[in-house]
Amino acid sequence: RSLDGDGLVYIIHGWESGLDASPAYDGAYDIPDSDPVPRFAQLYPKFDELIEAYRFEDMWDQQRILNKSKKGALLFDFFKVKDVAVNCVYAAGWWELGLLALQLNDTALATECRRAAQLTAQGILDKMYDAENQVFRTLYRNPTTGAEEASSRITVQSLFPLLLPKELLPRDVADVLVGHIRNTSEFAAPFPIPSVSMASPSFVPNFSEKDDLMWRGPSWAFTTWFVLEGLHTHGYSDTATEVLQGWIKAVRHAGIWEMYNPINGSGMGVEGGCHSAPYGFMPTPQAPSRRRSPHVLHTATPPPPPHPGASSSPYPP
Repeated sequence: RSLDGDGLVYIIHGWESGLDASPAYDGAYDIPDSDPVPRFAQLYPKFDELIEAYRFEDMWDQQRILNKSKKGALLFDFFKVKDVAVNCVYAAGWWELGLLALQLNDTALATECRRAAQLTAQGILDKMYDAENQVFRTLYRNPTTGAEEASSRITVQSLFPLLLPKELLPRDVADVLVGHIRNTSEFAAPFPIPSVSMASPSFVPNFSEKDDLMWRGPSWAFTTWFVLEGLHTHGYSDTATEVLQGWIKAVRHAGIWEMYNPINGSGMGVEGGCHSAPYGFMPTPQAPSRRRSPHVLHTATPPPPPHPGASSSPYPP
């Protein structure tokens, strides 16, 4: 999926990331910036058309799908997106695999994994970071021209670079991300973390069963979990505690739901959505860990963060 020499990987459908109709994908689905809140009929049929095109036109040949340069004349058959969140999880995954390799004393494999993580992390910083506006943006291929463009929408994916280890994410950039999380006009909602910045014209806090367009504003557990992990990775334990307390408040207020209105805390979608459950049973905030299941409940207080200038990398220099 990494085709452009920048270490960044493509997804070929919004369902691959699990973020369905995220506004970050509007441009890739040929929705213009002038229409920040598209209707169901404008967007959702393209999800099905993509699947049908991949099935009947491309016979699920992934290379053929990825080699397309723009959409065709009949079905909507073109979607090439470099999602910020997907690439951050990808880079962090390589880093973690390298740590596992070190535990097995396989330094050659550890080095290979570290280099893969570094390549993707550098691509994220070089190509996805909008330094002028201090925000990370998802990239996509314009369906009509095939040119690479940056999404204008600011979504929860923009916070995922916090998943990158301290060795790969500059501290000043991490500070900027935390500023977005703490900004009451952006992501510091009463029931965090909204899937779209509250400052975005695409932000819709309610989910409508009629429209069935997900990820356009409500808060979800698993994206918040990733952000919590990133906050603890970089030592922002106070901010992580505030976010987690907001989630516990949502669960106590409305019960267990698939998603929540970030403004009033009402539950939406499927009642009993299990990925929201762990937050309601954590009496003391605890740092999530890649080495422990997020479904295991812990009550210990997180250890103090290391000095900002210190390096805790287990990799040899």
